[in-house]
Amino acid sequence: MGLAAGAGVLASVSLVGGLAWRGELVSADLRQRLLPARLRSASRVFVIAIDDDSVRAAVAEPRIRNWPWPRWTYARMLDVLALAKPAAIGIDILFPEPRDGDDELAGKLKETPAVLACDSGANGGPGGISVPGPPPAEAPDRGVVSRPVSALAAVAPYAAIHVEADADGITRAFPLVSRCDGTALASLPLALAVRAGASVESRHDGVWVNGRRVTGADGTLWLRFASLGTVRYIPAWQVLEAWQSMFDGDDPARVTAFLAGLEGGVVIVSATATGAFDLRPTPVAALSPGSEVQATAVADLLDGRRLRPPSVWLQTAAAAGMALLVGVLSLLVRRPALLTLSGLALVAGWCVVAGAAWAKADAWVPVCLPVLGGVLAIPTLLVEGWWREGMERRRVQGIFGRYVAPDILRVLLEHPEAARLGGERRRITVLFSDIRSYTTLSEKMPPEEVVGWLNEYFSEQVAVIHAHRGTVDKFIGDAVMAFWGAPLPEAEQERLAARCAEEMIRTSRRLGEEWRERGGPPLAIGVGIATGDAVVGNVGAEQLRAYTAIGDTVNLASRLEGKTKDLAVPVVLDEATASACGLLVRAVGEVTVKGRAAAVKVFALPALDV
Repeated sequence: MGLAAGAGVLASVSLVGGLAWRGELVSADLRQRLLPARLRSASRVFVIAIDDDSVRAAVAEPRIRNWPWPRWTYARMLDVLALAKPAAIGIDILFPEPRDGDDELAGKLKETPAVLACDSGANGGPGGISVPGPPPAEAPDRGVVSRPVSALAAVAPYAAIHVEADADGITRAFPLVSRCDGTALASLPLALAVRAGASVESRHDGVWVNGRRVTGADGTLWLRFASLGTVRYIPAWQVLEAWQSMFDGDDPARVTAFLAGLEGGVVIVSATATGAFDLRPTPVAALSPGSEVQATAVADLLDGRRLRPPSVWLQTAAAAGMALLVGVLSLLVRRPALLTLSGLALVAGWCVVAGAAWAKADAWVPVCLPVLGGVLAIPTLLVEGWWREGMERRRVQGIFGRYVAPDILRVLLEHPEAARLGGERRRITVLFSDIRSYTTLSEKMPPEEVVGWLNEYFSEQVAVIHAHRGTVDKFIGDAVMAFWGAPLPEAEQERLAARCAEEMIRTSRRLGEEWRERGGPPLAIGVGIATGDAVVGNVGAEQLRAYTAIGDTVNLASRLEGKTKDLAVPVVLDEATASACGLLVRAVGEVTVKGRAAAVKVFALPALDV
């Protein structure tokens, strides 16, 4: 899990250079397209579009012909629009120089709730709309660029239309205020919202609309776009045609019927024609008219929406959190394929939650870094798991490879958790075997020969023990200790131990015949077996430990092996082993053993009688 968290932090490093932020913007664009806003106020926002059709229609009008249109055309449009009684009319077109028709337009501006446009931070001279309060702390200082010609600025307020795209050229936000001569100059959407009845205040921490903060300290409104077609567009040629019809004596109510619904709404007069060069990429379209951005900003303000981009810290925390979640998942799911699928499902679930928060609450839950953190955590955990599994396999193999049969070792390698090494009490069956008269033999033979005969003997007997699923504990001189029931539980431990003892006796007899033919020493062994509880686990010093069994059962098995010579039988079983082994046994009496006050009933295996 530590590596998983590290993957999340590493994912956050991609914030350097803005890579992660660009990825987050792309994910937000996808949400804008797939989960468009349902703007309640969109029905109150209209665009009078000077579109390609309107430009073509103007070409046929001798008094208009070329772009830009004379100012009296806007006066006529205002004349018609005034009949619909909108709350605000924004003219998203710059009038920086005197033109034909300025006087006529100025006259209509006095009679309508119109707001003109200025480019960037035109000074706050007469007519500039300043928002009450100080500019937001991080609002840009755009300086003086241009404002409407004085004849128009004297009769109508104006507001800024400057908007900047992100580094990738996509427009996602709108600066609501600009710092200009120490005041907060309103943008056109903000000014129109004020005209439509919104209460606006500028503070150091952002812009507040109707008591809600809608921007951060930079004064920028992140736009929540609706689907294309939500904002209603009315061609400018229809408005001019309506004016001409009224001038010719037609009923104004009839010729302006197409303006139904504008009462109390917000109207934006804007050039959308191809040659107007006011087309810009947005999250919902490759090219959107600037009026679409303006209208979206107005609707967002009237709805009181605030789309707050996630901070760097939130993105980093989300990435680390997702990586940790995948890490927790890895503790529950061990199979690599299932972990991969589950991890990807968790990442997909995060995306679903982020989408739901976006759609239902306009909440911008970070996606890019959490997804990256989760996706990076999956292979990281897989590699860590493979590494740990390899370490565990090597550990288990190092501990048990010398003790247990290959088939048991394979089970332990597949399920290392089955090998509890800390020491636990288990019911086991312990076997001790010993070569009779070994001390006498070792005194008569050179040590090198003794070792050679012992190695051959031990190799044969260990093979027998492993064949009967036993665990070889240790060699003590010429003695062998083995047990059943650990490290893996064994339901038939008594039977397997008894069968193993039979085979060990037969093997020793065969080996003794072979040694005699080769001039070797005589070979006879005794075996003692006892069943009961013992503590099994890794025992020893920190520097050297061994897997072994400790307890009274071990001592009893060793004592019973020592009684085989006195009882003249090759194998001696205690009562617990004899009653559970399922083999034919023969009682041979009771014996006293060191460490036990009561006598112990013992049994032999008739199959070994000679």
